[in-house]
Amino acid sequence: MQTKDLTGKTFGRWFIIGFDHNHWDSKGRNQGTWWKCRCNCGTEKVIRGGSLKNGTSKSCGCLLKDVQRKRLQLPKGVAGFNALYSKYKNRAFERGLLFELSKEKFRKLTQQSCFYCGTTPQQIVKVKGSHFIYNGIDRLDNTIGYLESNVVSCCGLCNKMKMNLNRTDFIGQILKIALNQEYE
Repeated sequence: MQTKDLTGKTFGRWFIIGFDHNHWDSKGRNQGTWWKCRCNCGTEKVIRGGSLKNGTSKSCGCLLKDVQRKRLQLPKGVAGFNALYSKYKNRAFERGLLFELSKEKFRKLTQQSCFYCGTTPQQIVKVKGSHFIYNGIDRLDNTIGYLESNVVSCCGLCNKMKMNLNRTDFIGQILKIALNQEYE
């Protein structure tokens, strides 16, 4: 039986460059024809003809990598959001604070304007090419953890200014600063 020439044909990502060899068993029977192939990515290999025809071999492995990469890719901003959520949760745990915010509540808070000054979200967290723009979260009473009743959206500047003050002391300090300044 004569082998059909597959030179120039394409199977999956394989382009057949030409015949390589036939594989014979100990009794002289042809066990398969092997072809020199080039993958779309440039990799060259010798592949059994049957594997090309039945679709067992579609590429050098780059097709699987591409499929897995697409499957693992998160929508825009999700990796950044997940990293931020984990950071808050882990830091609360490290400091022995309760963290009872769902991802949905956390997302809602981080997308709101600052509770104190009204600044829209401007902080950025970047993770693996993904970024998420957010406002931080402030605990109204710093002796209590991250409970829905104890947290508000807070820009970076207000969060730094407030530090460990409770809400009443923080607002009082801001009023003192404002009243002590001369305006033109």
